[in-house]
Parts: sequence; C-alpha cells; structure tokens
Amino acid sequence: MQIGVEVEKEKIKGFVIEGEVIKGLYQTTDPVRVATNCDNFNIRIENNTNAEPYSSVVNLINVAVVTIVYDEKNQLQFLGGNDIDINELMNLEMPEDFKNLILQGAQFYQDNS
Repeated sequence: MQIGVEVEKEKIKGFVIEGEVIKGLYQTTDPVRVATNCDNFNIRIENNTNAEPYSSVVNLINVAVVTIVYDEKNQLQFLGGNDIDINELMNLEMPEDFKNLILQGAQFYQDNS
C-alpha cells in the first residue's frame, strides 16, 4: 500500500506503508520497503556497526519520516502527518524512544504552523 506524499510543490511520490497505527501515523517494518522509501525520498541511513539502533527524523513538506535501523533485517519507518493526535500517540503501547522520535518530527509542524 502507498500514500501520496508531497515532495515539492505539486509533486507527489508514493510512500510505501504496511498500515495505519493511529490517525495520521503510518508504519512499515519490511526492510525492502524501508529501503524503497529511503531511495524515493533521499533519506540516508547509516550502516549500523554497533549495538545501538540508528535513527533518523526527516521533515518533508507536510510529513515527518522516522527511520529506525537495528540491522539489515530489523528496520522500521513511521510516516507522521501534521494531524497526529499527540494524546493518542502517548497512550500507544510502543517504546518511549519511538514516541520521542515521532514527537520530534511532529514538533516541527507545530512550531511552524
């Protein structure tokens, strides 16, 4: 499944997702899909050589992309729009580190609206 994401004025690209977590927040956990999204949206991920996961928050025009890489097989990506319900996000059962990265991306839109 894909969601259209504006990358430039009136230019839309497809972002590959597996499903919606909450309104305005989507995810993918498949490494091939994560790599496809990184290629399509020029998101650079570092080769992870230590035990700590690599994470990246990239703000596009109307969305933020959070990428988390543990190793070649364990990767995930969140696509968050400016319509994420922060209270609903905070009540999700997910690691606090993930929530904090998503909030970091969401904060960009709250500060610039």
